[in-house]
Amino acid sequence: MLARKHSLSMIALVLAALAVASCSSGRPGPAGPAPAQSQPGVNAGSASSTDAAPTTGGGSFCEVVKTSREAMRPFSEDLVRKPTNAKANWEGIVTQWRALAAAAPPELRDDFRVIVDAWNRAGDEASKGGWDLLVLIRALSQQMDNEAFQKAYAHQAGYIKDRCGIDPFNPAPSA
Repeated sequence: MLARKHSLSMIALVLAALAVASCSSGRPGPAGPAPAQSQPGVNAGSASSTDAAPTTGGGSFCEVVKTSREAMRPFSEDLVRKPTNAKANWEGIVTQWRALAAAAPPELRDDFRVIVDAWNRAGDEASKGGWDLLVLIRALSQQMDNEAFQKAYAHQAGYIKDRCGIDPFNPAPSA
């Protein structure tokens, strides 16, 4: 019972990081198109050529960040509450990552390509494991432990904080 409680605590931490990850940003990076990626049951799209949003608050990318952040939170919470619905919740989260990638300004395209690819790989592993929540969490934590993921995440998180005025470590409240 103690091991299950510990596992659920670890899952909650990873899922909280997932919800936070949907809203993070970083400093300007190299521009370039993000190729389409795939996810079991979800097709990742390519990033658009939207310009960076003005400092603190404006721009279409910042609006997508706000919307995706609010939409992602219930999916993340449901992964813990309703693990039998892991695939649908995962697809909901990935859809929001795709929305962020599609709206990202050029300087974030490479970051979102790395992030979406990591989520896709974790989803592939979860699919192979029958969408078992522990398999999913392990796969995602392995992807998040990758140096390229950490750099991309930090870069896009800083960008969102600096340009949109949104603190990526203060997730949106549940509806």
